[in-house]
Amino acid sequence: MHTIYMSVGEMMKQTLAMVLLCFGVLEPGSARAIDNPDSVGLVAAFEQREQPYRAAIDEPTNTSRDYARAYHAYQQFLDAELNRVYGDLRGHLPPAAMGALRDAQRHWLAFRDAEFDFVAANWNRDQFGSSAPMSQGAYRCALIRARVMQLLTYRINY
Repeated sequence: MHTIYMSVGEMMKQTLAMVLLCFGVLEPGSARAIDNPDSVGLVAAFEQREQPYRAAIDEPTNTSRDYARAYHAYQQFLDAELNRVYGDLRGHLPPAAMGALRDAQRHWLAFRDAEFDFVAANWNRDQFGSSAPMSQGAYRCALIRARVMQLLTYRINY
């Protein structure tokens, strides 16, 4: 059994990083140095591309149907981004890592499908009325967006 000693200062820094990560203030991977400075703008570029979709969702005059359409369009955008970033990352990985990424992505896709099933079964019209499609869209988009951000974070290192 190994004993690991950590200074109080180091423990406080790790605790603060975890708190910031939990509240979405700190992106995964942002607490360490970026290995490829040419990749720094990838997240900002993604966020700029997604802005019109998020603005459509945030439109205050939206009807339930408008929200459903906006989430559908955003999900299609996120799916395209996921495929684009996955392909870009694969193109920069060493050959030995490509198989591991492919396996991880396949497992993530199975997880995504199971999550979508859970969301559809739980946030339905019987339980949530007309807001069900909005909730489903929000949960689905949040899940895909998180994976896009994760892959972008990986890509920044290459």
